[in-house]
Amino acid sequence: MQEFTKTHKLEHTATKTKANLNISSQNSPMTFHNTIHGEVFGSVQTMGTSMPEMTFQSPSAILSKQHSDVQEKQPLDLTLFLIRHGEASHNVLEKKAKQEALQQALAEGLKADDELTKERMELARKRVLCDDNLFDAPLSDMGKEEARRSRAALASIANAENLTFPEEILVSPLTRTLETANLIFPDHDDVHVREELRERCTGKPPDSRSSTKQLRSRMSFCRFSMNRLEELTALQQVQQEWEIKKEEENKAMLRERTRQLFRLLAECPPNRKSIAVVTHKAYLRELERGPFGDPDSPEFKNGEIRVYKIRLHPETESIELADRIV
Repeated sequence: MQEFTKTHKLEHTATKTKANLNISSQNSPMTFHNTIHGEVFGSVQTMGTSMPEMTFQSPSAILSKQHSDVQEKQPLDLTLFLIRHGEASHNVLEKKAKQEALQQALAEGLKADDELTKERMELARKRVLCDDNLFDAPLSDMGKEEARRSRAALASIANAENLTFPEEILVSPLTRTLETANLIFPDHDDVHVREELRERCTGKPPDSRSSTKQLRSRMSFCRFSMNRLEELTALQQVQQEWEIKKEEENKAMLRERTRQLFRLLAECPPNRKSIAVVTHKAYLRELERGPFGDPDSPEFKNGEIRVYKIRLHPETESIELADRIV
């Protein structure tokens, strides 16, 4: 088993956004301002007498403060298993298109490492992704076999490194990741599907997901928790706009989105010390090269597993360290 002891300087992580409701009056109508980070988003006026300025907080904020007054949350040391899905049907066509473009370039006297050859291969790869038949692409037969091998590999890693088997699973809502999670964790009761973990939004069919209703109808997914998918978040609205306009989420945007993983980890029960995340190549690349502080991290292969020890600060939803151990 190859041993890793890499510790990287982590990028700064964003803290929670807090919204306050401020009420003020100076011998004038009372004005309610809804502010976030000091920006006024709207106001309502009502007649009233002069009263001192007051600040109201939401019940959750008050409870949070009361809890922190009693005991500040301590950092959590977690084992994090990062897993890329097995080969999907569109991956098969991508490889075929690139190989055909390479053979054509070689036949014309170009070399494999020529820039023109690389451009042709990349163009050919992107072209096949526009096929509507690849909507929410499932695993290929090879991808299913890769997922089964990943199941055995994960058990072997946990045993060899004396690690706790993942107690909670977080998975992207695209079909290829759901199928991968089902094959690696066939009897697991704590599998949670989260929108935040999906692949980079390209507007192309393979990266567009099925509806929650369609996903729930699959017998192999029925034990997965999909409650959070039914909440139309700001993230989902943006993703829908990208898909409608066929616009792409760039790498910088995706890297920033990967920071939301720390919030998802903070939401897990505090007794969970080992968590697996089943997601995609681009997502994992930006997570490692950005928040995990490893700019030279190679891209994940299909079905690959990497294991990190991380220290999470639940209050700020940020991490202090990320050590790759496998």
